[in-house]
Amino acid sequence: MKERGHRLVLASSGKQRHVDAFLDKLEARGIADDWTSSADVESSKPAPDLLHVALKKLGAPTDASSVMVGDSV
Repeated sequence: MKERGHRLVLASSGKQRHVDAFLDKLEARGIADDWTSSADVESSKPAPDLLHVALKKLGAPTDASSVMVGDSV
């Protein structure tokens, strides 16, 4: 995604300490433009709050065109 010029935010509803651990384990801090955790929102999945925060971190409006890849069943 980054090679094609897209910006990337990892939107996680996990606790900040877990997000930090996985960012380090996956060496993702240099890949992602930003990331979220449960500390960034009042409501998590299925509420759209995490996605709104992710877009705001990119400086984009909350209704901007975007693509989401999820891991929820």
